Amino acid sequence: MKTIAGISELIVTKLEGLVDGSSNRIIPEVLGYPSGTKTMYPSAEVLPTAAISTRKLETTGGVGARLERVINFQIKLYQEAAEASMGAESLGRVSAAVDAILSSFDTDPDLSDEVAGIVADDVIIDYAVRFPNAVATINLRCVIIVP
Repeated sequence: MKTIAGISELIVTKLEGLVDGSSNRIIPEVLGYPSGTKTMYPSAEVLPTAAISTRKLETTGGVGARLERVINFQIKLYQEAAEASMGAESLGRVSAAVDAILSSFDTDPDLSDEVAGIVADDVIIDYAVRFPNAVATINLRCVIIVP
């Protein structure tokens, strides 16, 4: 059975493996926990959210009862911004990282057969910098089947 921690680690590994055309990591710092200190940018945190739902699947063809469990995660993406608002360079880095993340889940919708499905449900880019970082949030919906 897949655990929340195990799926979170799969997502962290996926983000760590994203590289640009020059083989540089698109997101140099990827954490599986919230951290107030960022050492490299862009930086990402992979966080499970409180929303977990389970439903019983119908039995077919002699297969016993199984459960479908939906576990939600958030990817919080941080980018250093020197000004009071996100400049073109920071916005470019955030947009490129978001595009790479979305594309990675589009091309691997089951995390290499580890889950039944994972999809980015929602993306929010916060253009008004409240801290020294521009933040993008990607909400993921992960489905696992529990035998």
